[in-house]
Amino acid sequence: MKKYIFCILFAFAVTACIYPYDAEISGEAPDRLVVSGDILIGDKSRIDLGYVMPLNSNTDLVKKTPPTGTVTVENDQGLQFRGVLSRPGSFIVDTSEAQEDANYRLVIKLTDGREFNTPWSAVNEAPVITDLSYKTDEDNLRIYCSLDGGDSIQNFTWDYEEVWEYHAYFKPDLLYVDGKYEIRIGFSDYYYCWNSRNSLEPTLVSSEALSENRIEENNFLTIPRSDTRISYLYSIKLKASGLTAPAMAYMRNLKTLSDDTGGLFTPTPSEMRGNVSCVTNPDEQVVGYVSVCKRAAKRIFIDATYVYKPPIKPESLLFYPEPDEDGNYDLDGCFMLNSPVSCDDDEPDSTNVKWGPKRCVDCRAWGGTKTKPAWWPNDDE
Repeated sequence: MKKYIFCILFAFAVTACIYPYDAEISGEAPDRLVVSGDILIGDKSRIDLGYVMPLNSNTDLVKKTPPTGTVTVENDQGLQFRGVLSRPGSFIVDTSEAQEDANYRLVIKLTDGREFNTPWSAVNEAPVITDLSYKTDEDNLRIYCSLDGGDSIQNFTWDYEEVWEYHAYFKPDLLYVDGKYEIRIGFSDYYYCWNSRNSLEPTLVSSEALSENRIEENNFLTIPRSDTRISYLYSIKLKASGLTAPAMAYMRNLKTLSDDTGGLFTPTPSEMRGNVSCVTNPDEQVVGYVSVCKRAAKRIFIDATYVYKPPIKPESLLFYPEPDEDGNYDLDGCFMLNSPVSCDDDEPDSTNVKWGPKRCVDCRAWGGTKTKPAWWPNDDE
């Protein structure tokens, strides 16, 4: 028996999710297929394909190309929903109009001739998001959710997406262009910015030990009150689904392995059976569990007025450039990391202009962009 350190590697052009673990696998380490994603009825489904690869091999971790082929969602009434390649290894399947009263399966046909599918499955109902709210304490903003699984849902999973608007500290009154100052009172081209990010992994919660299938005030996200995300206008969208017992068990085991906290009785990856099978070679193992489900979603906005605590006073960042020992001002050098902010007089010169780090006047320096979501609820540009 040979022992390998493996990682589940989704070799995407933009992001990679890596779950390391130790496993004993007989023979040489295989290029095992990894399937990630769910069939979302009433929404667009994303299915990602990748490989299991040995970390201790002499080959590069990233395959030359991710798995290629076709991804299709089928229902038992003869309808097919063909996936569209959105980036290498990632397919988007438009199941937004798929009917609820049908059974579904995923069919994967790779260009190397291998074919995979999942069993026919009915649609799991979505829980009701009864509340999405927040509270503050001295140091943190805490975001809570409450869900109701009704009579049928005991196992819950959710993830979220964050979007926030933030501003530069100042609208500058002048710019530094080609070695000289230009007066631009209240210049705001780079004052308003937006940024976003998604949760790193889904949350898994069960109501099995509770008297009702309800999750009450789960504090799933905590943000320091000095965080830029909540400095002006913050939005979070929660997306929740129900899981079957086998899906919950699989996801919990995968999370345990990825957290590297597995114990004596934690299944190894070779023992974890998902619901994706290889049709062309039934003995071939596949990593992944694909559920068929509906998803509930709820969004809230949080205004900074009563939650944000600025970590510094922006004025403390401003300074007047100083001359060198010969009395000369190197404003070109200063401009590499800084920008002018304001002028004490009507005519700027080397001595009366306050400068600050570029993030003071250019919101893009904080990592965001000028791209405003179409649904954003204000007129800032």
